[in-house]
Amino acid sequence: MTYRVFEVPEYHEFLDTFGVAPESVDDGDAQILRFQIDNELMAATFDIPGRSFHCRWSRDSRVVAEIFREAAVRLRVKSSGPERRIIVDFENDSECGQLEVQVSPAFALRDRLLMR
Repeated sequence: MTYRVFEVPEYHEFLDTFGVAPESVDDGDAQILRFQIDNELMAATFDIPGRSFHCRWSRDSRVVAEIFREAAVRLRVKSSGPERRIIVDFENDSECGQLEVQVSPAFALRDRLLMR
């Protein structure tokens, strides 16, 4: 399997785009971003050495969607008008894909996965 480094923006880019910076999870390598809109929560966790990304979207304490992916190669933050997104690219020898997590003005997910 081909190894690729998981590229992640500088912390100031998270602050500039979202107004929040990632927080360490249990003093480990994983970082978490938390967003709340009314009664909905979106938690996005990424582990740079582990090359993984996990997001959990919940409404009134009920999980709406939960996605976990390994083989992450790039995380980007994007701002366009009122929309704020986290975009994560995944790639390994047999598949590739992209997960878009919209965190403003409303939560939304877009997940694409292609076999090679």
